[in-house]
Amino acid sequence: MLRVRLHRAKGLRAADRNGKSDPYVVAHLAGSKLKQRSKTVRKTLEPVWDEVLEFDCTLTDLLAQQLVFKVYDWDRLSLNDLLGEVSAVLPLA
Repeated sequence: MLRVRLHRAKGLRAADRNGKSDPYVVAHLAGSKLKQRSKTVRKTLEPVWDEVLEFDCTLTDLLAQQLVFKVYDWDRLSLNDLLGEVSAVLPLA
Protein backbone atom coordinates (compact mmCIF):
# COMPACT_ATOMS: atom_id res chain seq x y z
CA MET A 1 0.00 0.00 0.00
CA LEU A 2 1.17 3.50 -0.84
CA ARG A 3 0.19 6.39 1.44
CA VAL A 4 0.73 9.96 0.27
CA ARG A 5 0.28 12.94 2.55
CA LEU A 6 -1.30 15.78 0.63
CA HIS A 7 -0.46 18.89 2.61
CA ARG A 8 -0.99 22.19 0.78
CA ALA A 9 -0.53 24.31 -2.32
CA LYS A 10 0.60 27.91 -2.72
CA GLY A 11 0.12 30.50 -5.42
CA LEU A 12 -2.66 28.83 -7.39
CA ARG A 13 -4.26 30.90 -10.12
CA ALA A 14 -7.70 32.36 -9.67
CA ALA A 15 -10.31 30.56 -11.76
CA ASP A 16 -13.51 32.08 -10.34
CA ARG A 17 -15.01 35.55 -10.65
CA ASN A 18 -14.41 36.23 -6.96
CA GLY A 19 -10.62 36.12 -7.58
CA LYS A 20 -10.28 32.75 -5.86
CA SER A 21 -10.52 29.04 -6.73
CA ASP A 22 -12.12 26.00 -5.14
CA PRO A 23 -9.19 23.58 -5.49
CA TYR A 24 -9.09 19.82 -5.15
CA VAL A 25 -6.51 17.22 -6.19
CA VAL A 26 -6.88 14.02 -8.19
CA ALA A 27 -3.90 11.69 -7.73
CA HIS A 28 -3.49 8.61 -9.88
CA LEU A 29 -0.93 6.06 -10.93
CA ALA A 30 -0.46 6.68 -14.64
CA GLY A 31 -1.45 3.72 -16.76
CA SER A 32 -3.69 2.25 -14.08
CA LYS A 33 -7.19 2.76 -12.72
CA LEU A 34 -5.91 3.60 -9.23
CA LYS A 35 -7.16 7.07 -8.40
CA GLN A 36 -7.82 9.13 -5.27
CA ARG A 37 -9.50 12.53 -4.86
CA SER A 38 -8.99 15.06 -2.10
CA LYS A 39 -11.63 17.19 -0.48
CA THR A 40 -12.43 20.56 -2.09
CA VAL A 41 -11.19 23.63 -0.24
CA ARG A 42 -13.48 26.54 -1.07
CA LYS A 43 -12.50 30.11 -2.01
CA THR A 44 -8.72 30.07 -1.68
CA LEU A 45 -5.50 30.26 -3.68
CA GLU A 46 -3.50 28.57 -0.89
CA PRO A 47 -5.45 25.46 0.12
CA VAL A 48 -4.50 23.24 3.04
CA TRP A 49 -5.80 19.70 2.59
CA ASP A 50 -3.74 17.90 5.25
CA GLU A 51 -5.07 14.48 4.29
CA VAL A 52 -3.67 11.08 3.38
CA LEU A 53 -4.44 9.45 0.03
CA GLU A 54 -4.04 5.67 -0.05
CA PHE A 55 -3.40 3.43 -3.03
CA ASP A 56 -3.83 -0.33 -2.79
CA CYS A 57 -1.00 -1.46 -5.07
CA THR A 58 2.14 -3.56 -5.21
CA LEU A 59 5.75 -2.43 -5.25
CA THR A 60 5.93 -3.54 -8.89
CA ASP A 61 3.01 -1.20 -9.72
CA LEU A 62 4.79 1.68 -8.01
CA LEU A 63 8.10 1.15 -9.76
CA ALA A 64 6.47 0.87 -13.19
CA GLN A 65 4.24 3.95 -13.02
CA GLN A 66 4.40 7.68 -12.43
CA LEU A 67 2.30 9.14 -9.65
CA VAL A 68 0.43 12.11 -11.16
CA PHE A 69 -1.23 14.90 -9.18
CA LYS A 70 -3.68 17.21 -10.94
CA VAL A 71 -5.16 20.26 -9.23
CA TYR A 72 -8.60 21.38 -10.39
CA ASP A 73 -10.94 24.23 -9.60
CA TRP A 74 -14.37 22.85 -8.73
CA ASP A 75 -17.28 24.53 -10.55
CA ARG A 76 -20.92 23.88 -9.85
CA LEU A 77 -22.36 24.76 -13.26
CA SER A 78 -19.51 24.17 -15.71
CA LEU A 79 -16.53 21.90 -16.31
CA ASN A 80 -13.86 21.96 -13.63
CA ASP A 81 -10.75 23.92 -14.63
CA LEU A 82 -7.29 22.33 -14.56
CA LEU A 83 -5.04 24.57 -12.44
CA GLY A 84 -1.86 22.52 -12.77
CA GLU A 85 -0.23 19.14 -12.48
CA VAL A 86 2.95 17.45 -11.33
CA SER A 87 4.23 13.89 -11.51
CA ALA A 88 6.67 11.87 -9.46
CA VAL A 89 8.66 8.78 -10.37
CA LEU A 90 9.90 6.44 -7.67
CA PRO A 91 13.60 5.57 -7.95
CA LEU A 92 14.49 1.97 -8.75
CA ALA A 93 17.12 1.76 -6.01
